[in-house]
Amino acid sequence: MAIEGSSSTVSALIGLIGVAVGLLVKPISEYFSSKTREHETNWRSLRIEFYKEFVLSLAALEHADATAEERLRFNRASNSLPLVASTRVLNAMIGLREELTTPVNKRRPGVEDEIRKKLIWEMRKDIGYLPAKARYEDFSAPFWTSGLKRDDSNQRPPTR
Repeated sequence: MAIEGSSSTVSALIGLIGVAVGLLVKPISEYFSSKTREHETNWRSLRIEFYKEFVLSLAALEHADATAEERLRFNRASNSLPLVASTRVLNAMIGLREELTTPVNKRRPGVEDEIRKKLIWEMRKDIGYLPAKARYEDFSAPFWTSGLKRDDSNQRPPTR
């Protein structure tokens, strides 16, 4: 079926269709763009929750007499990371776990701290929380302990 009429009518019809499509494309693209941003925000929040639990469980192991419950919490947090972590984070975590399973008298000084630094750096990179000019060489990720032993946890920590 041929469209009959003048070329100006056909041009007007094509123009009208173009305007209608243009009016529809913008809200549709904005909708999908906002859904993508929302998904990315939710995913980032989920990763932060998993990373936070892992780091807190790791910190609990910083003292020599970690309880079985603390070790179990660390294992659960470690085993949950593959659900959300990037390959870089997982590789750093595996390196840290390998170092932690090495007998204390066979560990090399500073290796655990360097691996932990790498792990925290990769986690921050993974969630997009590194300043634009951040340099790994300048980054530090120390862990502190309370200075208390389990049997004197009601006493004040030593002052300096």
